Amino acid sequence: MTFWPRSEFLNAPTSGRHAVLVGSALALLATPLTACPDLTVLRCRVEGGRQLEICADAEAVRYSFGPIGNPELELFNPLAASGYRPWPGVSRTIWDSVAFENGAYVYEVVTSLERIYPDDEDADIMVLRRDGIYVLKNEMPVAELTCLPETVEGAVDLLYDHLGKHGLCWSFSAHAWEVCE
Repeated sequence: MTFWPRSEFLNAPTSGRHAVLVGSALALLATPLTACPDLTVLRCRVEGGRQLEICADAEAVRYSFGPIGNPELELFNPLAASGYRPWPGVSRTIWDSVAFENGAYVYEVVTSLERIYPDDEDADIMVLRRDGIYVLKNEMPVAELTCLPETVEGAVDLLYDHLGKHGLCWSFSAHAWEVCE
């Protein structure tokens, strides 16, 4: 199942409609992988008993993945080069992602909210939330892991305010984080 339609850019009208969240709301995990020093951005479990955790503090954003209590892989991005991309403001799917590089591999963690517009304009808009990881090797997809909805805590978009709190602003023209002026 693809949970982030990368090429989909639809602008549907929303006047007179209400959004209804379908799927997971934020849920606390019973067993965290490790304690995040400042901010738990996203934490969830995927099939096979493995856990994903994204943490952030004043210096870095950390990716941790593996069996609960024993991560197999930890990657760090300096805060100024966090790898975080906010939603550009178009399409029916609202998404945010953060990418971590490890040699030829990129681990892209995504939170998405897909707005599903019914034919009946008086009906509620349905919203489907999905969280997960795309694994790319040499820019080609090799794996896609979806978070189990009942285990999701946080969302990737928490990085937006965190980076702002630490003096970084998103430049829509440069498509990059810069020191705020």
